[in-house]
Amino acid sequence: EVADTSATPAFKWSDPDVEGLKSYLIDEKQFGEERVLKAIERLKKCKGKSGQNRMEDFFGKATIIPNKRKEAEAAKGKGKGKAGKGPLKKAKK
Repeated sequence: EVADTSATPAFKWSDPDVEGLKSYLIDEKQFGEERVLKAIERLKKCKGKSGQNRMEDFFGKATIIPNKRKEAEAAKGKGKGKAGKGPLKKAKK
C-alpha cells in the first residue's frame, strides 16, 4: 500500500517547546532534570549554525589517477584467461 503524500503536512523547523519538552522528558519519562536542561541549552546554542558540510570540503575534490600497470597488462592481453584452465600437472612423488 502506498501512502498519499498530498495529505502530508509540510514540515517546518521552529523553536522547541521548552516547557513541553521538560514536562514530557522529566515528568512522563523520568529523565534527570539536569540532563534535560543541558540538552536544551545545547539545542539553543546550535540554533543558527549551519548543518552538515560536504565531505569534499574536508578531503578536497576527488581525483582519479589511472593505474599504469593495469593499462600495460590490458594492452598486452594479460589477465584475460580464466583460473583453472589449461593442462593439469601431477605432483612428483
